[in-house]
Amino acid sequence: MGVRAMQASWPAAFRAPYLQLQLMAERESDLRAAVIFSGAGYSWDRSPELRTRRLAAVARTAAPIFFIHAGNEYSLSHGVSIWEPDVFAFLNEHMRK
Repeated sequence: MGVRAMQASWPAAFRAPYLQLQLMAERESDLRAAVIFSGAGYSWDRSPELRTRRLAAVARTAAPIFFIHAGNEYSLSHGVSIWEPDVFAFLNEHMRK
């Protein structure tokens, strides 16, 4: 079953793009790195099922994952000067291998 077919049967919290990226990273053995923005801001405390699934996905992901969360969670644009150097340093380290 493809990702889109699976998504149709998932609760709304499971259809968020960040979760799709994390689940894809879990399955892709040739992935070099992943950056996930605001990955659990809304759902972490509200869904024990989702939290358990995310933790399992991280444990099975071979690629390094950089999780970043904006303080206001609605926009990352105001903090670009803060997070940009760290994100690009992470990507440079893992994508050039």
